[in-house]
Amino acid sequence: MNLTLPFEDVTTIALFDEEDVGADDRLGSVQISRTEPNNVELSQEVKGSSSTYVLTYKVRDLGIF
Repeated sequence: MNLTLPFEDVTTIALFDEEDVGADDRLGSVQISRTEPNNVELSQEVKGSSSTYVLTYKVRDLGIF
């Protein structure tokens, strides 16, 4: 996914698996702060009950106020 997600201060990114039948399962989440280094590739592990994913991202100032 190559997404730009505007946020202020802190945001939570949660991963879910998509089920055809029944509720989607939450796989885990991470918090990202606007105070993290600007335009530097960072990674955090998203840990669920039986899985681990790595989320790689950059925090950028989009200049939107």
